[in-house]
Amino acid sequence: DVCSSDLAKGINFTANTPAAGMTSQLLNWYEEGTWTPTFSTDGTAFSTLTFTVQNGRYTRIGRTVFLEVNVRVDAVSGGTGNLYVSGLPFTSTATYNDCGISIGLAFAWTAASAPAAGGVQASSTKIALYKDLNGTTCTAASLAAGCYFRFGTTYVCS
Repeated sequence: DVCSSDLAKGINFTANTPAAGMTSQLLNWYEEGTWTPTFSTDGTAFSTLTFTVQNGRYTRIGRTVFLEVNVRVDAVSGGTGNLYVSGLPFTSTATYNDCGISIGLAFAWTAASAPAAGGVQASSTKIALYKDLNGTTCTAASLAAGCYFRFGTTYVCS
């Protein structure tokens, strides 16, 4: 049970012996929710971008965020530049960046352009997408009507 005087303060683990480098023993954030993932570019914005499926779920424990993303593009046109999944529910830190993603499904993208990897960007709410493991970025031209993308990731927020 939590006493009313303890509300909004968190769980204190100071009775435990801390590891070297410990910065906090207070767990003061737990949250579950949904968010709306979308695609964006670092160039010209899409003139049309609609979805038949556009779901995101998250769990935040302390500063760690666990994400699940499930999107299917209905229609897309325009747009130039590198491709990102945008609208993450929390801004990532500047130091623990480029956390990888675990891709479940990626199909019906333009030829040889489906994401093979991705990384949460530093101090941002977006994930860069890569079409190979050498860091070749997916571009706006990678998206196609009917393309489907499902993945999960974990990152540290500020």
